[in-house]
Amino acid sequence: MHSSIGKSVGQYAYLHISALEQVATNFRELVSIASTIAGISELGAFNVIKISYDQKNVTLLDYPDFIDDPFPVLRRFWTVDLEKRKSLYRTYENSLNPPILHRKELLLAEDHPQKGKFSALTCTAEQIGLFDDSIRIGFKRC
Repeated sequence: MHSSIGKSVGQYAYLHISALEQVATNFRELVSIASTIAGISELGAFNVIKISYDQKNVTLLDYPDFIDDPFPVLRRFWTVDLEKRKSLYRTYENSLNPPILHRKELLLAEDHPQKGKFSALTCTAEQIGLFDDSIRIGFKRC
C-alpha cells in the first residue's frame, strides 16, 4: 500500500481508522481479515492500523485518547501474520513506560477536521525541540 494518506516508517504504513474508507479496497480487506484472525469483535477496539508494504503483516493499535490527548498512549495492540494466520496480543495498561504517538496528523486524511490542529501541535513541538532526540520521543518516560 503506497498512499498519500498515512505515515510511512521503514517498511510500514500507519493510518488512522477514520481514513480507512479513503484507501484501496484491498487494504480495507486486509484489516478485516486481520481483525478476524485476532478475534476482535469489539467495535472500536483499535483506531490505528499499521501494515507492512509487502501486505503480510497488519498491526491493529488502540490509542484510546487519540483525538483528545496531544500525545496519546498506546493501550494495546494485535500484530497479525496474515500468511500464518496467527496473531500476537500485547497490552500496556499496567506499563510504567508505554509507547506514545507523535505526529498523529500524518495518519489522517487531508479533510479530517482535526488535522490542522494536530499539525500545529507538531510544529510547536518541533520548534521547542521535543523531537530532537529521536530515541526518546517514542515513550511516555524518557
